[in-house]
Amino acid sequence: MIQFNIAGPPRTKKTSQNIVTIRMKNGKTFHKVMPSDAYQAWFKEAMSQLPLILQHIRKQGCALPIVGPVRVQAIFYRKQLSGDLLGFEQALADWLQVPLQRNGKTTRQGAGIILDDSAIESWDGSRKSKDALRPRIEVEIQPYEGQLFDEDL
Repeated sequence: MIQFNIAGPPRTKKTSQNIVTIRMKNGKTFHKVMPSDAYQAWFKEAMSQLPLILQHIRKQGCALPIVGPVRVQAIFYRKQLSGDLLGFEQALADWLQVPLQRNGKTTRQGAGIILDDSAIESWDGSRKSKDALRPRIEVEIQPYEGQLFDEDL
């Protein structure tokens, strides 16, 4: 099992989404829903904390990315009593996964802690709480099977 915190108020992706029009090379256009500005700011702040989080995880003896099914438990400490649990879980899941690149372009950003968010089998024990003075996300990841930790440590 690994544990770490992400400092700052949690955000969901879908609050006040931005809809943008994309023009393709052939001249056709399509609309794409982009994450909210608040989510993008949270994601950037969480990524700035990643070096310390990774250092903390490695001290716990974990090889990254975690491959295989996992249980994630997260306590979302918010500044105020707003936001939905599922939205917070989706935002955290997207942040946890490995970034993807196709044709030299980043198609998915992420922290690289788990291989893919589809490996999350359970959010048992996750909940919302309030801490106006120190908003954060307390994260615990537990493997369902297979090796998570280096046996030599």
